Amino acid sequence: MATIHPTSGETAKPRELKLDFDVDHYRDDGARKHQEDMFTEEIDLWKIVKEENGEVDESIQLSFFGVYDGHAGKDCAIMVSKRICKVLIRTEAFKAREWEKAMVQAYETMEEEWFADARKRAEDGKVNKAGCCAVSALIVDGVIYVANAGDSRCVMIQKDGIKPGFIDLSDDQKPTRPSEKERIEKAGSEVFQKTHTRKKFLCIPEKTFSLGPPRINPGGIAVARSIGTAKAKLADMGANPGAVVATPEMSKYTITDQDLCLVIGSDGIWDNYKTSLDCVKTVQNAISVTLSKKKSRNTPAHEAAEQLVDHAISKAKNPNSQDNTTAVCVCFWEPGQKKVGLE
Repeated sequence: MATIHPTSGETAKPRELKLDFDVDHYRDDGARKHQEDMFTEEIDLWKIVKEENGEVDESIQLSFFGVYDGHAGKDCAIMVSKRICKVLIRTEAFKAREWEKAMVQAYETMEEEWFADARKRAEDGKVNKAGCCAVSALIVDGVIYVANAGDSRCVMIQKDGIKPGFIDLSDDQKPTRPSEKERIEKAGSEVFQKTHTRKKFLCIPEKTFSLGPPRINPGGIAVARSIGTAKAKLADMGANPGAVVATPEMSKYTITDQDLCLVIGSDGIWDNYKTSLDCVKTVQNAISVTLSKKKSRNTPAHEAAEQLVDHAISKAKNPNSQDNTTAVCVCFWEPGQKKVGLE
């Protein structure tokens, strides 16, 4: 697990008081006919533990947030968003308070349950091909454990004046990433890029264009990790097991007094930005303007999520192919700060 530190170093201090959150989300279908992005927001995870008759320790502050970007249908993303918290708290690692291991076990168990359910519901032997990218944040007493499988992203937005203004808490798992490509090829699969060649015409020279993102063959998926996606995982569907995996990459980050808002978003956002830096001012300004009002139509978290999604879509090179776009924003209240937008 990678432990991530603020770039400002010793000047950043961990928050000592109990965290107080403002949490909300915003989604846009983009140019797609169906919404396949799903999300989870559990400010108090102990409520789920109580429902499951588990052992509760409310001296520990426990919250869980995630975004699940479906592909080949929304079924897997829906199942993950609804069940991931219960799967997490049922793991032996969670019961032992081994948070990192619990998140890994939750992802791997979630995929097992998805495939078991998909096989059970299969018609004429056809297993549901749906899958999802999954990025989740478990917050334990001011420490964030991020689990990522796919190309959705988790980013910490810092307060205005802090440089560089953001900290990436996850790393996109594209199949061209060297470490991911190595695993894919060791499993017997390949990373390929579709192209189209425009032939020479008069004074216009011949030119080859890329068509879409690099993908994995067999399976045709454009990410190196996911939950589900049978055609890229199951041998009986022609896949090479181990090429695409559900095991998440983990990171750990301690929330500091320099942090403003945790953003968890689907690739509909990040595909339109060169880096996470491009969204910093949008989030900072949305929160600042909302807090400056005596009354507001939205909470700071909702305003940040909505403006982030709208801004990302406005940057799309081809609006007619814009993906579903989703953001979950977790704003951190300062001690004694007035909660606007809730009236």
